Amino acid sequence: MGGLPDHLYTGNSELDSQHAGLFARIELFRDKTKTAGDPVEMKSFLDYLHDYTVMHFRFEENLMRELHYPATWEHEAEHQKFWREVLGLLDACAKMKYCEMCGQKVYNTVAKWLWSHIEKEDRALAEWIRLRSEWVD
Repeated sequence: MGGLPDHLYTGNSELDSQHAGLFARIELFRDKTKTAGDPVEMKSFLDYLHDYTVMHFRFEENLMRELHYPATWEHEAEHQKFWREVLGLLDACAKMKYCEMCGQKVYNTVAKWLWSHIEKEDRALAEWIRLRSEWVD
């Protein structure tokens, strides 16, 4: 895949840049867990995922509030649901000493959620922004 798939671009350069960076990182993570499954690299990725998720969700949520996006509450609820899942994965992986099986579970969960979230919630947000011309790229 190598970064953000074309059909997931929202047309908002900041959102797309953040999404592309995360997709590239999870693809690299997937490739590394297939070969080595290095616990140190897995821990490093999970730390990155935690930090990146906090930063990205803050960006989106601040943007939605600033622009009075009507679906802000629902969008934030999706973020919270994912956040709980990520925290569970972090805990499970630590208990499993960051084994290869945990790496695959992390990849599958994050990639599936990210794909679905961008396709639905983030594209709807970007389209709403474009239609209202409140935020010029």
